[in-house]
Amino acid sequence: MEIASEEVQSNTSRKPHAEQWRRLLFSCLALFILVMVYRLIGVGVGAPPDRPTVKAAGRPVKDALKYLRLSARNASLNRRAPSSPTALEMRVREVLQRRWPHTAGAAATTAANARPLRVRVATVANRVDFTVCAEQASAFASGVKVSVVGFGRPYSHVTRLQTYLEFAEKEGLADDDVVMLVDSDTLWTGFGLEDAVAKFVALPPPSQASLWPAAVRAWEDYGEHTGERFLRELVRNTSHDVPTALVQLPPVLFSAERYCNWMQKLAQMPMCPLSFALVDYITDLARNGYSGVTPERMTRYLGIPPDDTHDALEGVRRFLASRGTRKRGKSSAHRDKADPHYYTSNALCEHNVVRYLNAGGVLMRVWALRLYTVVFRDFLQTQNPSPMVDKSNRGWYCDQSVHGALYVRVRMFEAAQGLLDATPGTEMADGPYRLPPRMTGLDRRSAFFLTAAGVLWRRHRIYVGTEYHQRYVGHLVFRLLWYLRRLRTWWIPGRSVSAIRRIPAASASGCALTPLLLRRPPCREDVVRGYHALRDDDADVAVPPVVHIPGDDKDEKYAEILR
Repeated sequence: MEIASEEVQSNTSRKPHAEQWRRLLFSCLALFILVMVYRLIGVGVGAPPDRPTVKAAGRPVKDALKYLRLSARNASLNRRAPSSPTALEMRVREVLQRRWPHTAGAAATTAANARPLRVRVATVANRVDFTVCAEQASAFASGVKVSVVGFGRPYSHVTRLQTYLEFAEKEGLADDDVVMLVDSDTLWTGFGLEDAVAKFVALPPPSQASLWPAAVRAWEDYGEHTGERFLRELVRNTSHDVPTALVQLPPVLFSAERYCNWMQKLAQMPMCPLSFALVDYITDLARNGYSGVTPERMTRYLGIPPDDTHDALEGVRRFLASRGTRKRGKSSAHRDKADPHYYTSNALCEHNVVRYLNAGGVLMRVWALRLYTVVFRDFLQTQNPSPMVDKSNRGWYCDQSVHGALYVRVRMFEAAQGLLDATPGTEMADGPYRLPPRMTGLDRRSAFFLTAAGVLWRRHRIYVGTEYHQRYVGHLVFRLLWYLRRLRTWWIPGRSVSAIRRIPAASASGCALTPLLLRRPPCREDVVRGYHALRDDDADVAVPPVVHIPGDDKDEKYAEILR
């Protein structure tokens, strides 16, 4: 009996201790849940010290209202006018008068004063989701009006260009007006929009007849500074009238990205990125007198089997032979690699991060929008996608594949016809599919659009291998490295190097940006070609007004950017 009473007494003495531990555990769990809820609603509890947060207390509605008031105050401090297209047009005219008073910008300003220059920004969306809300909120705080078109209608990638044209006609835009077309998964930084639009107004000619192919491709291949020096040497001995502004921007300017995504392709055209490597090959021949693009380099950089690269290069050589194109002589001044005008291939190196066409952002003159829409529509009706890539037999559905095919064919046509170093006034015929040369181009320095995929979340130093290496070297080893890289743990040397880790300032739209977005440092391509982009007023410094976030996992990427 005594033993039993002692056991009962010991059990009763343990019960308070167990109850205390249980209460402590529940308290810790409740505190953890409270902290996570506060972090989700944006109060900033537990956020790293180097991330700017909006400190607010109270209900989420009050926090949201305070965030909107803070964004509006930042917009006023940055001299952002109310969100109306007229305010944007006024800012564009001010930049034109300040930066291009004696060049083509002066004529554009005079024309704008006689008939106000109109600038419209639009996006296609048939429903409301968090990406559309984030885009509209950042645009409102940045002083930009973004019109949503196609709402409530069936959405298709290949029909949105026609939707944009209908929007331009409904707005009553003239030929020399400007339209900026973006996807709904974009964020407005609050910086550089009027500068970007003013440069687009000043540098591209307002009509098709005044386009100069060599000036357009010099800007795209060399950049604004080195391209202007290249053109001055080109027109030194010409007797034809030379434009005041030598460098020209293409009237249809697409954004560029790190990855090449074609869901479809033409039957007679290689798949991307091999098609862009062939553009580099023929551009090397035209600018340098020889080409460093070889089948071995294609296999090493693109992961394409050697047989496919040999066949593709043979097809390009036959194309050049049928056009009667000859190589430059060995005395070409552009052949030396030390020359700043030496063309460095884009697709087969890491000199530039963004080098492939992306249809998520495009800047156009209205006359170019009308002409390009007709060419695009005719392409859809006369050309068929390759059944080897797409076996659905439902026609074209990937507009980026069509835009890329048109760009690749026109670039090859220009190089084969000798238009890359043609002087002003050279007679030229329409290119493939009735698309005039020098019409389309890529923003390869992220001066107008920044495509975040592969740029904000680049991974370094762990080589995963391409499809070719995975197939022939060892699939399991490279897949293991890929999974290790996905872990993003601190001990992996190739963990994700996020460009938004350290944030010195917040933009007018409330998006936290870094020097990579606000002032892109010079890449290796820039240094090789003789300019360094060291000053804020340098023409080659990128201040993109739009950040495009394509691909999957948008909720995680938006949370990391807007946090």
